Order: sequence, then structure tokens, then C-alpha cells
Amino acid sequence: MYIIKIINAQVNILYIKLKLLFVKNKKLRTRYKKFALYSISNKLSNSLKWGISYSVYDGEELLEKSLRSIRKQADYINVVYQTKSWYKEPCSENLVDVLNHCKKLGLIDELIEYKPDFHLSAGKQELKKRNLGLKHAKIAHCDYFMPMDTDEFYFDTEIEKIKREICIKKYNKFVLSSKNIQKSNRTICAYT
Repeated sequence: MYIIKIINAQVNILYIKLKLLFVKNKKLRTRYKKFALYSISNKLSNSLKWGISYSVYDGEELLEKSLRSIRKQADYINVVYQTKSWYKEPCSENLVDVLNHCKKLGLIDELIEYKPDFHLSAGKQELKKRNLGLKHAKIAHCDYFMPMDTDEFYFDTEIEKIKREICIKKYNKFVLSSKNIQKSNRTICAYT
């Protein structure tokens, strides 16, 4: 998973630090400090706008569940889809229906159709497609951007922790490694 900061936001916790200097008991001071940082970061993560962009050609059978796993944590979600592959193969018949269904459910804020340029390599087109999603997230005034695929699933608590961490430490980029959960030699869930 990649989260990219679009706009620098300043975090000012000087007041809390000064207030904590007056707490004499070290254990109590540490507990108050953790609480203060948690309170500040929750307020900040709720005030920043989080955007997500899916790149979709296939895998639409996983899309709705993936969207549901992240929707509560995102302020804006767009899906950049294409009806022809990089090699002129048509998409499945129900891709557009699934996308429209998810949009009606409120899981998607914006659908963006990408028309492949068959003169470019697949890698260059994928980059162009991802950048189109980023461009629309910027237009929607998102502070942070996260590109996703249909086979990525997250727990609310994981994303909330990441958002707090980013707000407290003022990260410009945040990268997590991938982890697969398997049962009987069959992947049942993949997340990063």
C-alpha cells in the first residue's frame, strides 16, 4: 500500500507539550501524553481529506468487498476503469454494471473511463492511468492519496492507525509491505 501526501499540513502540538510539563507524576504524564497525541491525531486525521483511486480492468468480483473495507476511512474514492486491455482484449460483460452498482450504493464517488493508447507500452499506460486517478483526487482537494487494486482489503483499525501515524509524524510517503493470508494452500485474503 502506498499513501502519498498531496498537500503539506502543519501539525502544532506545542501547547500540549507545554501543558504536559506541569504534570509531576511520570507514569501519569506518559499516559496523558499518549492520550493527548491520540486526541490530536484523531482530530487531524478527521480534518484531512483522504482520497483513494482504484485501477480496474478485471477483478470486478472483488471490487465491492474491497470498497466496503475502505469506504469508512476514505473521503473520496474514484475508479479509473478501461473496457479494453493494453492488448485490445475486451473487458468482461458485467464490469460496467458492477461499477455502476457500486456507485449507486455510494461506495464510489467518481467513475473515470480510461481509453488505452495502444502505441504505448503496458507499463507506461498503467502509470498514465494511475496518474489520472491522482489528478482527480487533487481536483477533489484530497490531502492524501492511496492507489489501490480490487484485490486489496483493509481493516478499519489498521487504516485509522496509519492515518494517526501519518498525522503525528508528518510523513510525506508511507509504504507498507504486503502480506497474504492463506488457508489450505489457497489465498483467501491479501492485504498490505
